[in-house]
Amino acid sequence: MYRNKNFLIAVTALFLSILFMSCSDDVRYVSITHLSPSPKTLSIGNYLGNTQNIHPKVLYFESGWNGYIFWMAYTPYPNGKTDAENPCIAVSNDGFIWTTPGMLKNPLAFAPANGYNSDTHLVFNSDENKLECWWREVDMKKNEDYIVRKTSHNGEDWGEREVVFHEDGDMMHLSPSIFMNEGKYVMLYCNGKDIIKVSGRTDTKDAIEWGEKESLEIKWGNIIPWHLDVIADDENNMEMVVCCYERGGNNNMADLYYVKSDSQSQSFSTPQLIIRRSLYSLDIHSRSIYRSSLLKINGIYYVYFSCIDYNWRRAMSLASGENIEQLRFHDLTTPIITVN
Repeated sequence: MYRNKNFLIAVTALFLSILFMSCSDDVRYVSITHLSPSPKTLSIGNYLGNTQNIHPKVLYFESGWNGYIFWMAYTPYPNGKTDAENPCIAVSNDGFIWTTPGMLKNPLAFAPANGYNSDTHLVFNSDENKLECWWREVDMKKNEDYIVRKTSHNGEDWGEREVVFHEDGDMMHLSPSIFMNEGKYVMLYCNGKDIIKVSGRTDTKDAIEWGEKESLEIKWGNIIPWHLDVIADDENNMEMVVCCYERGGNNNMADLYYVKSDSQSQSFSTPQLIIRRSLYSLDIHSRSIYRSSLLKINGIYYVYFSCIDYNWRRAMSLASGENIEQLRFHDLTTPIITVN
């Protein structure tokens, strides 16, 4: 009995220590100094019949576009199954209940014969009123990747696959993030150590000609950038969310950081940690934070983040806040926007 009592005390102490860690400012919750309950999973049913999705890119249309306020590109990635990692589209009118638009049958493309798809991104070309889904297509046999896209004027019917960026002998164009500035496409991507920026101009409706590449002068310190998203204002000031891991680690051990630029000084802020992995193994973000998507609506930040749990399951969730440094996990019952 005495031995059982000691065992019970030990178990209780362990439970209380875990509970204490999950409530402490020092654990890997949504921000460094602000507490939040555990994140909830965005239940987006994919074409495989599960909700293990990553690589979100979300666009917001104040007056809606083809019947929906929010449009998302994403890829399923159940338990790291690469042949399932294919570009998909989802829509929402409240920001957390998502469905497939109309008669669209996801995915937009299946894995190529010698490789896989990854890293979806969504771009809206307002000049032509069309939605563009970009993603990275990897050829393992050639050890190369291709940045490709499909476009649509209604979100249901998508055109043919186009290669918009490719470099022979290179497969490190990770997580392409694209925005438009004065009719020009601007693309940022990660090469495994830095973020690269390349700008282009539309020569025809079907092709993009790119200019010189430049490495953004961001002081990464002891962290390595992996996947990113960027938003930009009319003056080309950029705000980025970037999942990064410490040197000596890997991309499955990442936290989420925030970086902003100043177009006047051409400088970048020091990366700031905004969402950390949880130390609590039951949380969906207990292993890693992955590719995430940044929105800013009426002065409020919304971060759709993908993540990996202790058992290697993938998921997506949502954090929000007036200050990017003080995000809270969204309760997924309060609409971001109420549709009348």
